[in-house]
Amino acid sequence: MSAGANRLTAANAARAARHQLKQTSSALQGLRRGTSSDVRRNSYHAGDREKREWAKHNTFSAAVRNERLRQVRAWSMSPAQKKAGNRRGPLSFRTPHVYDVIMSFRNFENGACFPSIKGIARRANVAIATVDKAIKELVDAGLLGKLLRTRPVEDPDPKGPQVEQITTAYWFLVPTWLAKALKAKFGSAPKPDDQVQREQDDAEHVQRMLDTLSAEELAAFRLGDQTVLAKALASYGRAHDRIARFQSVETIRVAKI
Repeated sequence: MSAGANRLTAANAARAARHQLKQTSSALQGLRRGTSSDVRRNSYHAGDREKREWAKHNTFSAAVRNERLRQVRAWSMSPAQKKAGNRRGPLSFRTPHVYDVIMSFRNFENGACFPSIKGIARRANVAIATVDKAIKELVDAGLLGKLLRTRPVEDPDPKGPQVEQITTAYWFLVPTWLAKALKAKFGSAPKPDDQVQREQDDAEHVQRMLDTLSAEELAAFRLGDQTVLAKALASYGRAHDRIARFQSVETIRVAKI
């Protein structure tokens, strides 16, 4: 056999070995994670996470739903949103319709919304690819949040997948421009999501600061330095701090003995 044929045979064998190694690695990874190859990345077990988002974002009236849809259509068609060379704005022609259809699956009591892609396509009378494109545009525009979900398999085979993919959870976000439009229409509106996140970050920052204060400093912060109650609590706090320091020193002394 010629040297060239030997090299070709060796190269093919190496490629086959790499392919087999890759398949084996993927199989072992699936067994370690207890998942199936059908489970999508960044998926979470169904539970309280989406329920919190539903309660926060999805409990609004039919009138608010109609106004949201009207504002989304107008916003997408606005000349200010159109890019050079594009006939439309950030949303495709059918995307507002898909947005409305997804909202039609929303539970009015608890806000639950988890339709399948096929269910959305069937009700909207569009192709599945159109639904996928619309959801991506809505997420990119800050109008829709989603969570890929899984659940444990009932009575799974020990060597088979332990979890399975289920329908995605959706909730309806309120960008700043939409919050302003809803407030102008109804006199009140949900806070923009960026403001909600900013307030949460500020609250966490304040809590971290409070966790570093002594009892005396905390009393002064809560009630101010001049009130009678604040002074009494500050006095109590000083005593509490002295006791805490004494106990800490005593613990160290005993440990050394």
